[in-house]
Amino acid sequence: MLQSGAVAKLRERVASLSVVPLPVAGKVLLPSLLLATAALLGDLGIPEPGLAQALPLQYQNRGDRYEGIKPKPVDLVGGLELISALASDGEGTSEMPERLRLTFYLPRPAAVFLTVRELEYVHYYWMDRVQRATPWTPRFANVFEWPTRDVVKRLDGLKMHHLGAVVRLDNGNPSAAERVAPAILHGPRDPKSFREYVFTFRGAADATVTASVYQGDGAPPRFVSVIKQQPGRRPFPLVWDASTAGAGDYTLTLRGHFLDTNKTIDHVVHFHHPPRLR
Repeated sequence: MLQSGAVAKLRERVASLSVVPLPVAGKVLLPSLLLATAALLGDLGIPEPGLAQALPLQYQNRGDRYEGIKPKPVDLVGGLELISALASDGEGTSEMPERLRLTFYLPRPAAVFLTVRELEYVHYYWMDRVQRATPWTPRFANVFEWPTRDVVKRLDGLKMHHLGAVVRLDNGNPSAAERVAPAILHGPRDPKSFREYVFTFRGAADATVTASVYQGDGAPPRFVSVIKQQPGRRPFPLVWDASTAGAGDYTLTLRGHFLDTNKTIDHVVHFHHPPRLR
């Protein structure tokens, strides 16, 4: 039990926060209240096991990863951020398995920074800071899996298609020029193939954007998409059918400007396309 002084301190801290209702498992939780409680528990010296018991859905260390509710807005680098880079068979599924798996290809050794999150802020789900038992290796032998019973299945209405993932290479921080390994998010059955890439971005404000995919310098684009007015703060996917593309290194570019300030958008994503899973 918290002492009366600690309770008063918690009330004082929560009163100073602007809280946002959050529906979880049919109940309304307050993300800011969770954060205030977690901060207070830390102030009182309660270790992480105590935090897990008090706030089981709070973003925290779960052994091989950090996972949970993390109500923190995305820092939009240059006004635009890549929030997901997935390879897909185009079929999609809504059923949430007992365990989620993320499989990706590494063309060469690299430091790996993996994040799984909601595409739209509803539950504020976040998973990152993965600690794998064995090193990441080149080719498609890279798989990370985690149970959905700890957090995911306890978030009411959360489906697989609500989640995005991005595997950044060499640098874990979002940037205007980055290298990623597109990943396949799936259940216990290993994927047999994939045919398209889905890159999802979020901008700070309404924007006009032209997206292009290139292979090699001076080559014509393999894919072009023009978005004349993309609403700000909303995720937007770019889907490239790569079923006829040859193996190799590719570059996705986004050029344009924000409509309110006319600020230039110049974002580059480098990735490798392997035409086969094995």
